[in-house]
Amino acid sequence: MAPDSSEFVSYGLLSGAFFQPKKRLPKVHWFHIRYYLNQISQHQWLKMFDDIWPILDVNDLNRASLFKFNDWQEAIKTYRQPYRNNKPLLTFD
Repeated sequence: MAPDSSEFVSYGLLSGAFFQPKKRLPKVHWFHIRYYLNQISQHQWLKMFDDIWPILDVNDLNRASLFKFNDWQEAIKTYRQPYRNNKPLLTFD
């Protein structure tokens, strides 16, 4: 994909630090849910996450396949498999 046709979607940052692109491209789309639901109080946010986390724990989309750092090529092969529902992660131990 050429840089002028690339797009980057920012779903929010766990760090709380603002993401500022250094160049004009790729085109950046911001989707931070707090901007769309800014009328919700902090207590309501916490309550929603209390409800969401248990659902995510039982979902099979958060399964990880661990690969030793030197097996990074195998991790990439796994990532490229169609219909995979796990996340290849490199370990550094």
